[in-house]
Amino acid sequence: MAELTDSGVLLRMAYRAMLNAGIDADAVLAELGLDPSILNVPDLRTPHDGQEWFWEALAKVSNDEHVGLHLGKHMPVYKGQVLEYLFLSSPTFGEGLHRALSYQRLLSDAARAELFEEGERVFLRQPFWGRRLAHLNECVMMGLIKFFRFVTDDAFEPLEVHFGHEHHADKAEYERAFGCPVKFGMPSVGVYFDSRLMALPSAHHEPELLRLHEQLASEQVARLEKQDLVAQVNRLIAELLESGHANLEEVAERLGIKARQLRTRLADAGTNFNQLVADYRCKLAKRLLAGTQPAPGLLPSDDALSALFSELGLTPDTQVVAYDDEGGGWAGRLLWTLDVIGHKKYSYLNGGIHGWLAAELSTSSDRTRPEPSDYQVGEHDPATSVDLDYVLKHHTDPDVVIWDARSEEEFAGVRAFAQKAGHIPGATHYEWTDAMDKHNNLRLRDLEEIRRELAERGIQSNKEVITHCQTHHRSSFTWLVGKILGFERIRGYPGSWAEWGNHPDTPTEKSE
Repeated sequence: MAELTDSGVLLRMAYRAMLNAGIDADAVLAELGLDPSILNVPDLRTPHDGQEWFWEALAKVSNDEHVGLHLGKHMPVYKGQVLEYLFLSSPTFGEGLHRALSYQRLLSDAARAELFEEGERVFLRQPFWGRRLAHLNECVMMGLIKFFRFVTDDAFEPLEVHFGHEHHADKAEYERAFGCPVKFGMPSVGVYFDSRLMALPSAHHEPELLRLHEQLASEQVARLEKQDLVAQVNRLIAELLESGHANLEEVAERLGIKARQLRTRLADAGTNFNQLVADYRCKLAKRLLAGTQPAPGLLPSDDALSALFSELGLTPDTQVVAYDDEGGGWAGRLLWTLDVIGHKKYSYLNGGIHGWLAAELSTSSDRTRPEPSDYQVGEHDPATSVDLDYVLKHHTDPDVVIWDARSEEEFAGVRAFAQKAGHIPGATHYEWTDAMDKHNNLRLRDLEEIRRELAERGIQSNKEVITHCQTHHRSSFTWLVGKILGFERIRGYPGSWAEWGNHPDTPTEKSE
């Protein structure tokens, strides 16, 4: 199994509990760098390792050192999920519990609960999750008892609760909260209950529904197993790319299966190897973007950029040669970023990897690991970038031309990836790929031809040129083209249409 994850249902339940308890739930998510919209993501799974950060953030925002115990009192009953249906449609509580344990990874990959029948008592044991997750253990235990009471029509009563951590609130408060003795410093987390409950009939037992619910649970587990495979492949891609090159055959060998099997299983998971490699490379490149809404194209913080370029081993004297496999978009974004922070020693490999391979130049898959440096981002060069306020103030100036590098459909307002469609009033359209020679391995077309085409649209070197796209990915390439053509006053607008098209006060127009 790859990285352990938890069902998004847990986060949604915790969010509702925070609201019920009068805690600023959005502030807790903000501490984690999350937007409340994540709660609406279908089939959401969150990293189990993030539980520690979540509870730290919750304790900080609530200023409650016993927040797990207290939040548990406000947890809603676990409803509307297949594990609930398995309980209700099973003949008895015991059979429902056994079935649910077979599919417990639907709730969390970290769940390893087991049943131990000890005469008149039964112990439901969950291996100890660690002292740092004391709040989680207490809250989940209260939620579990609430759920068992719900599916047994309040017949369930705990006899004794065990925790691995030491108590951090008054023991009497624990016993009032759980309604039974509570022991701490135990080897596992769990709850004792009367063994007679195992035979308690379910008032909702229905054999046909039970078969459907088991089928649904099996299908959901199968989907998770497909995601496990994708996660394993992604991990190997990251490892192999770090050493030079990742290919399907080597990844399949690492997984102990044939390449054909891996190809088939990835297709069954709705993806393919090349797409995963492309997605991983794109994820790396996006470290050059802030990624925050509504303008993900804005620059990351200076600290983040310093850390990134230190990882790459840059020094102020490093000559950076940038290339990519898409014709220059991400390479341009890197070079534009370097220009903004005052690192002017850079070059662009015309045509990127496609041009290099077409020239039959040598390639290598040797492991390349740069020596980390202590690169510190300096003062930003104001001549390279503009912000929203500047564009609002100057987009109608006669000496300014707005170069829109998006597609014709986006420019015309036929397609939109923001609340507003269209373009900045007075903007000129020249799509970023128009400068590429599709018949010459994505090298730049004849520069004088490009210069003439731009001039026909009013994009000239004697004007201040501001270029943008949706997130200043595509327009980083058009910025680079302008620099290559000798445009001394070309600047990038990193907010781009993602910012302009979502701002309430920005004017727009559409093509006729």
